[in-house]
Amino acid sequence: MLRQPGFDMALIVSLLGDDDVAVQTVAGAALATFSYNIASNQRLIARHDRAARLSCAHFAHLLRHADQLQRAHTAFQVRDQ
Repeated sequence: MLRQPGFDMALIVSLLGDDDVAVQTVAGAALATFSYNIASNQRLIARHDRAARLSCAHFAHLLRHADQLQRAHTAFQVRDQ
């Protein structure tokens, strides 16, 4: 569970909107990793307004990024919905 002193899921969710594409992809990968098969963490992430609006469309521009590494990191986060 992600309920650790000093850890705030809202910070990671907010980083999805950062201007730096690398920050966006790392934040998305962190959320994907934290939530994989852990329903309590999925609920913590879903509590944040920005996370509630996330869909595959949110990551579409990153899947077309010129940097192959950024595309790979993004593909890790996106699954069919």
